[in-house]
Amino acid sequence: MSKIYRVITFMLLVVPISKSDLSNSAVAFNMFIKSVCYFGPYKEHELLVVCRPSDKTLGENVLTAFSRLFKTSNLFVFEDEGPSGWPEGPNSYWKRTIEYLKEKNNKLPWFWMEADCTPLKSKWLDLLEKEYKKSKQPCFGLIMDTTTTTMNGYRVTIAKHLQGTAVYPANFHEITTIWEYTDVLKTAFDVITQWEVIPQTENTDLIIQGFQTKNYRIKFNNDLNKEVLQGEDVGKLTVQGVEGYNYPITKRGLVHHGCKDGTLAQAIMDNNNQKYLI
Repeated sequence: MSKIYRVITFMLLVVPISKSDLSNSAVAFNMFIKSVCYFGPYKEHELLVVCRPSDKTLGENVLTAFSRLFKTSNLFVFEDEGPSGWPEGPNSYWKRTIEYLKEKNNKLPWFWMEADCTPLKSKWLDLLEKEYKKSKQPCFGLIMDTTTTTMNGYRVTIAKHLQGTAVYPANFHEITTIWEYTDVLKTAFDVITQWEVIPQTENTDLIIQGFQTKNYRIKFNNDLNKEVLQGEDVGKLTVQGVEGYNYPITKRGLVHHGCKDGTLAQAIMDNNNQKYLI
């Protein structure tokens, strides 16, 4: 096993940018920008924005919006467009980023933050780095069920995977191998790499998964018998055996992945709403 880089003083925030983020919901994309700025600065950390050539202008705009918040900031534009759509597009972005970090001899752990992520409190990146330092594994994030669907429409769990919005070690390319093939496989990168990654991952509840949720607001939760900040599922989770992702936002959470309409960012930036976190 290659040496794992653990002596660190700060973290690299990697932000993949695509026009699809903007076309899916311009409001949500703008709220992503606003929320990252709102909870900054991040003066001990570095920033890397990655994008394909056709998205260079959008990538530059994001870099400009964020650059003053970070110790250093850079833009990596891929040499060619690469595949699009899901999961081929995100898979290609992820692989090319790993190749770039390898080429640059990166020494920083990096956090993969897509545009449907929402920071939840001040110093969230500092706190994430602090907890990562305490971890005993090179990868750090939310471990989730890997599922498949039976012929009669029932979803069953077959394994576990690290949800892609996670912290990876600087030498991730040395401690795994399957990442090299993610751009030619039609399975999401976090799922296809699970057999290598899970044994090297520490699970955390600091990263919240809210896959394709929306309409976050203060509402009364009957199970908790109190008002909470909570969203709704998009309505596509109709397969038997599937739980929703519309969990109330917790006080421990540092960053949330999956809100599709920007309402969580808007709600969390209202300081009055912090008291509704569970």
